[in-house]
Amino acid sequence: MPQNARRVGVRIRVGEKSMDFETFWITEYGDVREARDYAGRKVLRERYGQYGHRYGWVVERIASHGADLDSNRQIVNVLTAWRRRGRTRYADGAVTYSIRKDYAIDAEYDYSRKDFCVVRERSDSVWETEFGTAETGVDFAGRPVRRERFGSNEAGGWNIDHIRPLAKGGEDKPANMQIASIAVNAAKADAMRFSIDGVRYRVARCADTSSSAFHSTPYDYLKKDYCVIKEQGRD
Repeated sequence: MPQNARRVGVRIRVGEKSMDFETFWITEYGDVREARDYAGRKVLRERYGQYGHRYGWVVERIASHGADLDSNRQIVNVLTAWRRRGRTRYADGAVTYSIRKDYAIDAEYDYSRKDFCVVRERSDSVWETEFGTAETGVDFAGRPVRRERFGSNEAGGWNIDHIRPLAKGGEDKPANMQIASIAVNAAKADAMRFSIDGVRYRVARCADTSSSAFHSTPYDYLKKDYCVIKEQGRD
Protein backbone atom coordinates (compact mmCIF):
# COMPACT_ATOMS: atom_id res chain seq x y z
CA MET A 1 0.00 0.00 0.00
CA PRO A 2 1.32 3.54 -0.71
CA GLN A 3 2.96 5.29 2.23
CA ASN A 4 0.19 7.87 2.37
CA ALA A 5 -2.58 5.26 2.27
CA ARG A 6 -4.45 4.12 5.37
CA ARG A 7 -7.55 2.16 6.22
CA VAL A 8 -10.57 4.16 7.41
CA GLY A 9 -13.37 1.90 8.61
CA VAL A 10 -14.50 -0.13 5.61
CA ARG A 11 -12.97 2.32 3.15
CA ILE A 12 -9.52 2.86 1.69
CA ARG A 13 -7.92 6.26 1.68
CA VAL A 14 -5.39 6.66 -1.13
CA GLY A 15 -3.79 10.08 -1.22
CA GLU A 16 -6.55 12.60 -0.50
CA LYS A 17 -9.44 10.59 -1.92
CA SER A 18 -11.42 7.74 -0.42
CA MET A 19 -13.09 4.84 -2.16
CA ASP A 20 -15.25 1.85 -1.38
CA PHE A 21 -12.97 -1.18 -1.72
CA GLU A 22 -15.93 -3.51 -2.41
CA THR A 23 -16.94 -1.41 -5.40
CA PHE A 24 -13.36 -1.30 -6.62
CA TRP A 25 -13.08 -5.11 -6.40
CA ILE A 26 -16.18 -5.51 -8.59
CA THR A 27 -14.82 -2.93 -11.04
CA GLU A 28 -11.55 -4.85 -11.35
CA TYR A 29 -12.66 -8.49 -11.19
CA GLY A 30 -16.45 -8.60 -11.35
CA ASP A 31 -18.70 -10.46 -8.90
CA VAL A 32 -16.23 -13.23 -8.00
CA ARG A 33 -14.75 -14.31 -4.67
CA GLU A 34 -11.16 -14.95 -5.73
CA ALA A 35 -8.76 -13.58 -8.33
CA ARG A 36 -5.04 -13.05 -8.94
CA ASP A 37 -2.87 -9.97 -9.05
CA TYR A 38 -0.29 -9.12 -11.76
CA ALA A 39 2.30 -11.35 -10.07
CA GLY A 40 -0.09 -14.30 -10.12
CA ARG A 41 -0.74 -14.24 -6.37
CA LYS A 42 -4.21 -15.20 -5.21
CA VAL A 43 -6.46 -12.64 -3.50
CA LEU A 44 -9.81 -13.22 -1.77
CA ARG A 45 -12.57 -10.62 -1.91
CA GLU A 46 -13.25 -10.69 1.84
CA ARG A 47 -9.57 -10.37 2.82
CA TYR A 48 -9.02 -6.67 2.11
CA GLY A 49 -6.37 -5.13 4.39
CA GLN A 50 -5.55 -8.41 6.14
CA TYR A 51 -1.78 -8.17 6.12
CA GLY A 52 -1.32 -11.41 8.04
CA HIS A 53 -3.36 -13.50 5.60
CA ARG A 54 -1.74 -15.12 2.58
CA TYR A 55 -4.65 -13.99 0.37
CA GLY A 56 -4.99 -10.51 1.85
CA TRP A 57 -4.96 -7.56 -0.54
CA VAL A 58 -4.68 -3.80 -0.78
CA VAL A 59 -5.07 -1.15 -3.46
CA GLU A 60 -1.92 0.54 -4.73
CA ARG A 61 -1.05 3.12 -7.34
CA ILE A 62 0.36 1.47 -10.45
CA ALA A 63 2.68 4.41 -11.10
CA SER A 64 3.57 5.89 -7.72
CA HIS A 65 3.98 9.32 -9.35
CA GLY A 66 0.73 9.02 -11.31
CA ALA A 67 -2.71 10.51 -10.71
CA ASP A 68 -4.88 9.43 -7.78
CA LEU A 69 -7.52 7.89 -10.05
CA ASP A 70 -8.97 4.43 -10.69
CA SER A 71 -7.06 4.40 -13.98
CA ASN A 72 -3.86 4.33 -11.91
CA ARG A 73 -4.96 1.85 -9.22
CA GLN A 74 -4.79 -1.92 -9.01
CA ILE A 75 -5.46 -4.69 -6.52
CA VAL A 76 -2.42 -6.55 -5.24
CA ASN A 77 -1.74 -9.28 -2.74
CA VAL A 78 -0.20 -7.84 0.45
CA LEU A 79 3.04 -9.73 -0.24
CA THR A 80 3.24 -8.28 -3.76
CA ALA A 81 2.73 -4.77 -2.35
CA TRP A 82 5.43 -5.31 0.26
CA ARG A 83 7.95 -6.61 -2.26
CA ARG A 84 7.36 -3.78 -4.70
CA ARG A 85 7.12 -0.93 -2.17
CA GLY A 86 6.19 1.62 -4.82
CA ARG A 87 9.23 1.07 -7.04
CA THR A 88 9.01 1.42 -10.83
CA ARG A 89 11.33 -1.56 -11.39
CA TYR A 90 11.98 -4.38 -8.95
CA ALA A 91 12.78 -8.06 -8.58
CA ASP A 92 10.29 -10.48 -7.05
CA GLY A 93 12.28 -13.67 -6.63
CA ALA A 94 13.67 -14.57 -10.06
CA VAL A 95 11.20 -12.32 -11.92
CA THR A 96 11.81 -8.65 -12.68
CA TYR A 97 8.85 -6.29 -13.13
CA SER A 98 8.72 -2.76 -14.46
CA ILE A 99 6.07 -0.06 -14.95
CA ARG A 100 5.14 0.80 -18.52
CA LYS A 101 3.00 3.56 -19.96
CA ASP A 102 1.68 1.54 -22.89
CA TYR A 103 -0.92 -1.22 -22.54
CA ALA A 104 0.46 -4.75 -22.31
CA ILE A 105 -1.98 -7.33 -23.61
CA ASP A 106 0.12 -10.21 -22.26
CA ALA A 107 0.14 -8.98 -18.64
CA GLU A 108 -1.48 -11.08 -15.88
CA TYR A 109 -3.74 -8.20 -14.79
CA ASP A 110 -6.35 -6.50 -16.97
CA TYR A 111 -4.81 -3.13 -17.76
CA SER A 112 -7.13 -2.27 -20.65
CA ARG A 113 -8.65 0.64 -18.69
CA LYS A 114 -5.43 1.79 -17.04
CA ASP A 115 -2.93 4.55 -17.77
CA PHE A 116 0.00 2.37 -16.74
CA CYS A 117 0.72 -1.34 -16.38
CA VAL A 118 3.15 -3.66 -14.59
CA VAL A 119 4.83 -6.21 -16.84
CA ARG A 120 7.44 -8.91 -16.63
CA GLU A 121 10.60 -7.85 -18.35
CA ARG A 122 11.38 -9.65 -21.58
CA SER A 123 14.28 -11.65 -20.14
CA ASP A 124 11.91 -13.46 -17.77
CA SER A 125 9.46 -14.48 -20.49
CA VAL A 126 12.31 -15.71 -22.72
CA TRP A 127 13.79 -17.75 -19.86
CA GLU A 128 10.43 -19.43 -19.18
CA THR A 129 10.00 -20.21 -22.87
CA GLU A 130 13.43 -21.84 -23.01
CA PHE A 131 13.83 -23.47 -19.59
CA GLY A 132 10.42 -23.30 -17.90
CA THR A 133 10.52 -22.87 -14.13
CA ALA A 134 14.09 -24.20 -13.74
CA GLU A 135 16.55 -21.89 -12.02
CA THR A 136 19.51 -23.11 -14.09
CA GLY A 137 20.15 -24.18 -17.67
CA VAL A 138 22.88 -24.84 -20.23
CA ASP A 139 23.52 -22.98 -23.48
CA PHE A 140 24.45 -24.61 -26.81
CA ALA A 141 28.16 -24.57 -25.93
CA GLY A 142 27.50 -26.33 -22.63
CA ARG A 143 28.03 -23.24 -20.48
CA PRO A 144 25.79 -23.10 -17.37
CA VAL A 145 23.42 -20.16 -16.91
CA ARG A 146 21.36 -19.02 -13.92
CA ARG A 147 17.94 -17.42 -14.23
CA GLU A 148 18.60 -14.50 -11.87
CA ARG A 149 21.83 -13.49 -13.64
CA PHE A 150 20.47 -11.95 -16.83
CA GLY A 151 23.00 -9.45 -18.17
CA SER A 152 25.47 -10.23 -15.38
CA ASN A 153 29.18 -10.82 -15.90
CA GLU A 154 29.21 -13.20 -12.94
CA ALA A 155 29.36 -16.97 -13.43
CA GLY A 156 26.02 -18.07 -14.87
CA GLY A 157 25.35 -14.70 -16.49
CA TRP A 158 23.43 -14.76 -19.80
CA ASN A 159 21.91 -12.76 -22.61
CA ILE A 160 19.19 -13.26 -25.21
CA ASP A 161 20.83 -14.30 -28.47
CA HIS A 162 19.27 -14.21 -31.93
CA ILE A 163 20.21 -17.58 -33.42
CA ARG A 164 20.30 -16.20 -36.95
CA PRO A 165 21.69 -12.71 -36.25
CA LEU A 166 19.45 -9.74 -37.02
CA ALA A 167 22.33 -8.36 -39.08
CA LYS A 168 22.11 -11.50 -41.26
CA GLY A 169 18.35 -11.32 -41.80
CA GLY A 170 17.16 -13.07 -38.63
CA GLU A 171 13.85 -12.07 -37.04
CA ASP A 172 13.21 -10.74 -33.56
CA LYS A 173 10.80 -13.47 -32.47
CA PRO A 174 10.86 -16.44 -30.04
CA ALA A 175 11.55 -18.97 -32.82
CA ASN A 176 14.85 -17.16 -33.46
CA MET A 177 15.88 -16.61 -29.83
CA GLN A 178 18.00 -18.65 -27.48
CA ILE A 179 19.71 -18.12 -24.16
CA ALA A 180 23.51 -17.94 -24.29
CA SER A 181 26.05 -17.24 -21.58
CA ILE A 182 27.64 -13.79 -21.70
CA ALA A 183 30.94 -15.17 -23.04
CA VAL A 184 29.29 -17.41 -25.66
CA ASN A 185 26.99 -14.61 -26.80
CA ALA A 186 30.00 -12.31 -27.26
CA ALA A 187 32.00 -14.97 -29.15
CA LYS A 188 29.10 -15.77 -31.49
CA ALA A 189 28.26 -12.09 -32.12
CA ASP A 190 26.77 -11.61 -35.62
CA ALA A 191 28.56 -14.53 -37.25
CA MET A 192 26.96 -17.49 -39.02
CA ARG A 193 30.16 -19.50 -38.50
CA PHE A 194 32.31 -19.09 -35.40
CA SER A 195 34.53 -20.91 -32.91
CA ILE A 196 34.31 -21.20 -29.13
CA ASP A 197 37.12 -22.83 -27.17
CA GLY A 198 38.47 -24.33 -30.41
CA VAL A 199 35.14 -25.91 -31.36
CA ARG A 200 33.62 -24.84 -34.69
CA TYR A 201 29.89 -24.03 -34.92
CA ARG A 202 27.56 -22.79 -37.61
CA VAL A 203 23.99 -21.51 -37.77
CA ALA A 204 21.71 -23.62 -39.94
CA ARG A 205 18.01 -23.89 -40.67
CA CYS A 206 16.31 -26.57 -38.55
CA ALA A 207 15.40 -28.90 -41.39
CA ASP A 208 16.04 -32.48 -40.28
CA THR A 209 15.37 -32.63 -36.54
CA SER A 210 16.29 -36.33 -36.45
CA SER A 211 19.82 -35.80 -37.74
CA SER A 212 22.89 -36.14 -35.54
CA ALA A 213 23.90 -32.58 -36.51
CA PHE A 214 20.65 -31.21 -35.08
CA HIS A 215 21.42 -32.92 -31.76
CA SER A 216 25.12 -32.04 -31.72
CA THR A 217 24.69 -29.48 -28.92
CA PRO A 218 22.78 -29.73 -25.60
CA TYR A 219 20.31 -26.97 -26.52
CA ASP A 220 16.68 -27.76 -27.45
CA TYR A 221 15.96 -26.32 -30.91
CA LEU A 222 12.74 -28.24 -31.63
CA LYS A 223 10.59 -25.08 -31.75
CA LYS A 224 13.15 -22.94 -33.54
CA ASP A 225 13.53 -21.85 -37.15
CA TYR A 226 17.31 -22.04 -36.89
CA CYS A 227 19.78 -23.95 -34.76
CA VAL A 228 23.48 -23.91 -33.91
CA ILE A 229 25.24 -27.12 -34.87
CA LYS A 230 28.69 -28.34 -34.06
CA GLU A 231 30.96 -28.93 -37.03
CA GLN A 232 33.50 -31.73 -37.36
CA GLY A 233 37.09 -31.01 -36.36
CA ARG A 234 38.59 -28.31 -34.22
CA ASP A 235 40.47 -25.08 -34.87
